[in-house]
Amino acid sequence: MAEHRIAAIAMMASAAASYAFVTPLVKIAALHHVPIRLLTVYQYPLALTLFLIVVLFCGPWHPLPGRDWRLLIGIGAASATTSLAYYQSLRHLPASLAIILLFQFAWMLPVIAWIAGASAPTPRQWSSIAAIVLGTIIAAGLGIRQFSWMGLGLGLTAASGYALTLFWQSQTSAATSPWQRALISTAVAAAIVTVVYRPWIAPSTPFPPGLTLALGCAAGVFALALPLVLVYYSAFALGSVLTAILASLELPIAVFLSVVWLGEPVHWVQWLGVILILAAIVWGAASTARQTPTKPL
Repeated sequence: MAEHRIAAIAMMASAAASYAFVTPLVKIAALHHVPIRLLTVYQYPLALTLFLIVVLFCGPWHPLPGRDWRLLIGIGAASATTSLAYYQSLRHLPASLAIILLFQFAWMLPVIAWIAGASAPTPRQWSSIAAIVLGTIIAAGLGIRQFSWMGLGLGLTAASGYALTLFWQSQTSAATSPWQRALISTAVAAAIVTVVYRPWIAPSTPFPPGLTLALGCAAGVFALALPLVLVYYSAFALGSVLTAILASLELPIAVFLSVVWLGEPVHWVQWLGVILILAAIVWGAASTARQTPTKPL
Protein backbone atom coordinates (compact mmCIF):
# COMPACT_ATOMS: atom_id res chain seq x y z
CA MET A 1 0.00 0.00 0.00
CA ALA A 2 2.83 2.41 0.82
CA GLU A 3 4.35 1.87 -2.64
CA HIS A 4 1.00 2.65 -4.31
CA ARG A 5 0.66 5.77 -2.19
CA ILE A 6 4.13 7.00 -3.16
CA ALA A 7 3.40 6.28 -6.82
CA ALA A 8 0.15 8.27 -6.59
CA ILE A 9 2.01 11.21 -5.04
CA ALA A 10 4.61 11.10 -7.83
CA MET A 11 1.89 11.01 -10.51
CA MET A 12 0.01 13.97 -9.02
CA ALA A 13 3.23 15.98 -8.77
CA SER A 14 3.99 15.12 -12.41
CA ALA A 15 0.52 16.29 -13.44
CA ALA A 16 1.17 19.64 -11.75
CA ALA A 17 4.53 19.90 -13.49
CA SER A 18 2.86 19.25 -16.84
CA TYR A 19 0.17 21.88 -16.30
CA ALA A 20 2.89 24.43 -15.41
CA PHE A 21 3.77 24.60 -19.12
CA VAL A 22 0.36 26.05 -19.97
CA THR A 23 0.93 29.63 -18.80
CA PRO A 24 4.19 30.08 -20.80
CA LEU A 25 2.47 28.58 -23.86
CA VAL A 26 -0.42 31.04 -23.59
CA LYS A 27 2.01 33.93 -23.12
CA ILE A 28 3.97 32.86 -26.21
CA ALA A 29 0.70 32.65 -28.13
CA ALA A 30 -0.27 36.18 -27.10
CA LEU A 31 3.15 37.52 -28.15
CA HIS A 32 2.62 36.05 -31.64
CA HIS A 33 -0.99 37.28 -32.00
CA VAL A 34 -2.53 33.82 -31.74
CA PRO A 35 -6.28 34.13 -30.97
CA ILE A 36 -6.97 32.77 -27.49
CA ARG A 37 -10.27 31.24 -28.60
CA LEU A 38 -8.57 29.20 -31.33
CA LEU A 39 -5.75 28.15 -29.00
CA THR A 40 -8.36 26.93 -26.50
CA VAL A 41 -10.24 24.92 -29.13
CA TYR A 42 -7.15 23.50 -30.83
CA GLN A 43 -5.89 21.89 -27.61
CA TYR A 44 -8.62 19.23 -27.72
CA PRO A 45 -8.26 17.25 -31.02
CA LEU A 46 -4.81 15.79 -30.27
CA ALA A 47 -5.72 14.86 -26.68
CA LEU A 48 -8.98 13.25 -27.80
CA THR A 49 -7.18 11.31 -30.53
CA LEU A 50 -4.58 9.97 -28.09
CA PHE A 51 -7.25 8.93 -25.58
CA LEU A 52 -9.35 7.26 -28.27
CA ILE A 53 -6.40 5.27 -29.68
CA VAL A 54 -5.50 3.93 -26.24
CA VAL A 55 -9.11 3.06 -25.41
CA LEU A 56 -9.64 1.25 -28.73
CA PHE A 57 -6.39 -0.72 -28.80
CA CYS A 58 -5.42 -1.22 -25.14
CA GLY A 59 -8.50 -2.64 -23.52
CA PRO A 60 -12.26 -3.18 -23.73
CA TRP A 61 -14.79 -0.42 -23.14
CA HIS A 62 -16.25 -0.89 -19.67
CA PRO A 63 -19.89 0.09 -19.07
CA LEU A 64 -20.11 2.98 -16.62
CA PRO A 65 -22.70 3.34 -13.86
CA GLY A 66 -24.94 6.39 -13.99
CA ARG A 67 -23.05 7.99 -11.09
CA ASP A 68 -19.76 7.92 -13.03
CA TRP A 69 -21.41 9.36 -16.13
CA ARG A 70 -22.71 12.27 -14.07
CA LEU A 71 -19.28 12.80 -12.51
CA LEU A 72 -17.50 12.72 -15.88
CA ILE A 73 -19.95 15.18 -17.41
CA GLY A 74 -19.39 17.45 -14.41
CA ILE A 75 -15.62 17.08 -14.76
CA GLY A 76 -15.80 17.98 -18.44
CA ALA A 77 -17.92 21.06 -17.72
CA ALA A 78 -15.64 22.17 -14.87
CA SER A 79 -12.52 21.59 -16.99
CA ALA A 80 -13.99 23.62 -19.85
CA THR A 81 -14.83 26.42 -17.42
CA THR A 82 -11.24 26.44 -16.17
CA SER A 83 -9.78 26.68 -19.68
CA LEU A 84 -12.25 29.31 -20.85
CA ALA A 85 -11.86 31.51 -17.77
CA TYR A 86 -8.12 31.15 -17.16
CA TYR A 87 -6.98 31.75 -20.73
CA GLN A 88 -9.19 34.84 -20.91
CA SER A 89 -7.97 36.10 -17.53
CA LEU A 90 -4.46 36.27 -19.01
CA ARG A 91 -5.80 38.92 -21.41
CA HIS A 92 -6.95 41.16 -18.54
CA LEU A 93 -4.28 40.52 -15.90
CA PRO A 94 -0.53 40.02 -15.65
CA ALA A 95 0.31 36.34 -15.68
CA SER A 96 1.53 36.54 -12.08
CA LEU A 97 -1.81 37.86 -10.81
CA ALA A 98 -3.78 35.39 -12.93
CA ILE A 99 -1.79 32.56 -11.31
CA ILE A 100 -2.53 34.00 -7.85
CA LEU A 101 -6.26 33.79 -8.56
CA LEU A 102 -6.06 30.32 -10.11
CA PHE A 103 -4.20 29.07 -7.05
CA GLN A 104 -7.10 29.90 -4.79
CA PHE A 105 -8.13 26.32 -5.63
CA ALA A 106 -5.65 25.33 -2.89
CA TRP A 107 -8.20 26.32 -0.23
CA MET A 108 -11.34 25.84 -2.36
CA LEU A 109 -10.72 22.12 -2.90
CA PRO A 110 -10.50 21.06 0.77
CA VAL A 111 -13.48 23.29 1.59
CA ILE A 112 -15.55 21.70 -1.20
CA ALA A 113 -14.61 18.23 0.04
CA TRP A 114 -15.45 19.23 3.62
CA ILE A 115 -18.86 20.59 2.60
CA ALA A 116 -19.48 17.37 0.63
CA GLY A 117 -18.93 15.28 3.77
CA ALA A 118 -15.22 14.51 3.88
CA SER A 119 -13.15 14.90 7.03
CA ALA A 120 -12.16 18.45 7.92
CA PRO A 121 -8.52 19.33 7.22
CA THR A 122 -6.26 19.09 10.24
CA PRO A 123 -4.59 22.23 11.65
CA ARG A 124 -1.30 21.14 10.07
CA GLN A 125 -2.99 20.75 6.70
CA TRP A 126 -4.69 24.15 6.99
CA SER A 127 -1.33 25.73 7.87
CA SER A 128 0.19 24.12 4.77
CA ILE A 129 -2.61 25.44 2.56
CA ALA A 130 -2.29 28.93 4.09
CA ALA A 131 1.47 28.90 3.47
CA ILE A 132 0.88 27.89 -0.16
CA VAL A 133 -1.53 30.80 -0.68
CA LEU A 134 0.87 33.23 1.03
CA GLY A 135 3.79 31.93 -1.01
CA THR A 136 1.75 32.30 -4.18
CA ILE A 137 1.06 35.95 -3.42
CA ILE A 138 4.72 36.62 -2.65
CA ALA A 139 5.89 34.75 -5.78
CA ALA A 140 3.52 36.78 -7.94
CA GLY A 141 5.39 39.95 -7.05
CA LEU A 142 3.76 43.28 -7.75
CA GLY A 143 1.19 42.08 -10.27
CA ILE A 144 -1.60 42.67 -7.79
CA ARG A 145 -1.25 46.42 -8.39
CA GLN A 146 -2.61 45.93 -11.91
CA PHE A 147 -6.22 45.20 -11.08
CA SER A 148 -9.21 44.39 -13.30
CA TRP A 149 -12.67 43.41 -12.07
CA MET A 150 -13.18 41.31 -15.21
CA GLY A 151 -9.85 39.59 -14.64
CA LEU A 152 -10.70 39.03 -10.97
CA GLY A 153 -13.98 37.34 -11.85
CA LEU A 154 -12.39 35.20 -14.55
CA GLY A 155 -9.50 34.16 -12.30
CA LEU A 156 -11.75 33.10 -9.42
CA THR A 157 -14.04 31.30 -11.85
CA ALA A 158 -11.04 29.37 -13.19
CA ALA A 159 -9.99 28.48 -9.64
CA SER A 160 -13.49 27.21 -8.82
CA GLY A 161 -13.57 25.12 -11.98
CA TYR A 162 -10.13 23.66 -11.25
CA ALA A 163 -11.11 22.79 -7.67
CA LEU A 164 -14.30 21.06 -8.81
CA THR A 165 -12.38 19.19 -11.51
CA LEU A 166 -9.88 17.81 -9.01
CA PHE A 167 -12.59 16.97 -6.47
CA TRP A 168 -14.82 15.09 -8.90
CA GLN A 169 -11.82 13.28 -10.39
CA SER A 170 -11.05 11.92 -6.94
CA GLN A 171 -14.63 10.60 -6.69
CA THR A 172 -14.71 8.54 -9.90
CA SER A 173 -14.50 4.76 -9.75
CA ALA A 174 -10.96 3.39 -9.75
CA ALA A 175 -12.27 0.25 -11.49
CA THR A 176 -12.82 2.14 -14.75
CA SER A 177 -9.86 2.77 -17.07
CA PRO A 178 -8.34 6.25 -16.55
CA TRP A 179 -8.06 6.53 -20.34
CA GLN A 180 -11.78 5.90 -20.73
CA ARG A 181 -12.61 8.48 -18.07
CA ALA A 182 -10.23 10.98 -19.67
CA LEU A 183 -11.79 10.43 -23.11
CA ILE A 184 -15.34 11.05 -21.89
CA SER A 185 -14.60 14.11 -19.75
CA THR A 186 -12.38 15.65 -22.45
CA ALA A 187 -15.07 15.09 -25.10
CA VAL A 188 -17.58 16.92 -22.90
CA ALA A 189 -15.14 19.80 -22.35
CA ALA A 190 -14.33 19.99 -26.07
CA ALA A 191 -18.02 20.17 -26.99
CA ILE A 192 -18.62 23.03 -24.54
CA VAL A 193 -15.57 25.03 -25.64
CA THR A 194 -16.42 24.51 -29.33
CA VAL A 195 -19.98 25.78 -28.86
CA VAL A 196 -18.77 28.81 -26.89
CA TYR A 197 -15.93 29.81 -29.23
CA ARG A 198 -17.32 28.69 -32.65
CA PRO A 199 -13.95 28.10 -34.35
CA TRP A 200 -15.62 27.92 -37.77
CA ILE A 201 -15.87 31.73 -37.66
CA ALA A 202 -12.58 33.16 -38.89
CA PRO A 203 -10.82 35.79 -36.71
CA SER A 204 -11.16 39.39 -37.87
CA THR A 205 -7.41 40.00 -37.57
CA PRO A 206 -4.50 38.13 -39.23
CA PHE A 207 -2.96 35.27 -37.24
CA PRO A 208 -0.30 32.57 -37.87
CA PRO A 209 -2.32 29.38 -38.55
CA GLY A 210 0.64 26.99 -38.34
CA LEU A 211 1.84 28.38 -35.01
CA THR A 212 -1.72 28.43 -33.69
CA LEU A 213 -2.13 24.74 -34.47
CA ALA A 214 1.29 23.86 -33.03
CA LEU A 215 0.70 25.73 -29.78
CA GLY A 216 -2.80 24.26 -29.54
CA CYS A 217 -1.39 20.73 -29.85
CA ALA A 218 1.27 21.53 -27.25
CA ALA A 219 -1.42 22.83 -24.89
CA GLY A 220 -3.38 19.64 -25.55
CA VAL A 221 -0.45 17.54 -24.37
CA PHE A 222 0.52 19.58 -21.30
CA ALA A 223 -2.92 20.80 -20.19
CA LEU A 224 -4.99 17.71 -21.04
CA ALA A 225 -3.35 14.47 -22.17
CA LEU A 226 -0.64 14.11 -19.52
CA PRO A 227 -2.24 15.69 -16.44
CA LEU A 228 -5.69 14.18 -16.95
CA VAL A 229 -4.50 10.59 -17.06
CA LEU A 230 -2.04 11.12 -14.21
CA VAL A 231 -4.73 12.70 -12.03
CA TYR A 232 -7.24 9.95 -12.83
CA TYR A 233 -4.67 7.35 -11.81
CA SER A 234 -3.73 9.08 -8.56
CA ALA A 235 -6.44 11.40 -7.17
CA PHE A 236 -8.71 8.68 -5.76
CA ALA A 237 -5.80 7.39 -3.64
CA LEU A 238 -4.75 10.75 -2.21
CA GLY A 239 -7.77 12.61 -0.90
CA SER A 240 -8.64 16.26 -1.49
CA VAL A 241 -6.13 17.91 0.84
CA LEU A 242 -3.03 16.13 -0.46
CA THR A 243 -4.29 16.57 -4.04
CA ALA A 244 -4.54 20.34 -3.50
CA ILE A 245 -1.09 20.50 -1.91
CA LEU A 246 0.66 18.51 -4.66
CA ALA A 247 -1.16 20.34 -7.46
CA SER A 248 0.37 23.56 -6.10
CA LEU A 249 3.74 22.42 -7.46
CA GLU A 250 2.56 24.01 -10.69
CA LEU A 251 3.42 27.55 -9.56
CA PRO A 252 7.15 27.22 -8.75
CA ILE A 253 7.65 25.23 -11.94
CA ALA A 254 5.78 27.87 -13.96
CA VAL A 255 7.99 30.60 -12.44
CA PHE A 256 11.12 28.61 -13.32
CA LEU A 257 9.90 28.13 -16.91
CA SER A 258 9.18 31.84 -17.23
CA VAL A 259 12.82 32.55 -16.33
CA VAL A 260 14.55 29.97 -18.53
CA TRP A 261 12.05 29.89 -21.40
CA LEU A 262 10.75 33.45 -21.67
CA GLY A 263 13.64 35.29 -20.02
CA GLU A 264 11.38 37.09 -17.54
CA PRO A 265 13.16 38.71 -14.58
CA VAL A 266 12.20 37.32 -11.16
CA HIS A 267 13.00 39.28 -8.00
CA TRP A 268 14.55 37.51 -5.02
CA VAL A 269 11.35 38.17 -3.07
CA GLN A 270 9.45 36.13 -5.66
CA TRP A 271 11.93 33.27 -5.27
CA LEU A 272 11.29 33.50 -1.53
CA GLY A 273 7.63 32.85 -2.28
CA VAL A 274 8.56 29.85 -4.41
CA ILE A 275 10.68 28.42 -1.58
CA LEU A 276 7.81 28.95 0.86
CA ILE A 277 5.49 27.01 -1.46
CA LEU A 278 7.93 24.12 -1.78
CA ALA A 279 8.38 24.01 2.00
CA ALA A 280 4.61 24.02 2.50
CA ILE A 281 4.22 21.18 -0.01
CA VAL A 282 6.78 19.05 1.84
CA TRP A 283 5.17 19.93 5.21
CA GLY A 284 1.66 19.05 4.06
CA ALA A 285 2.64 15.96 2.09
CA ALA A 286 4.60 14.56 5.04
CA SER A 287 1.54 14.88 7.28
CA THR A 288 -0.86 13.20 4.88
CA ALA A 289 1.19 10.68 2.91
CA ARG A 290 0.42 7.87 5.38
CA GLN A 291 -3.20 8.78 6.05
CA THR A 292 -6.11 6.79 4.70
CA PRO A 293 -7.36 8.48 1.51
CA THR A 294 -10.78 10.06 1.33
CA LYS A 295 -13.41 7.58 0.22
CA PRO A 296 -15.71 8.46 -2.68
CA LEU A 297 -18.90 10.08 -1.49
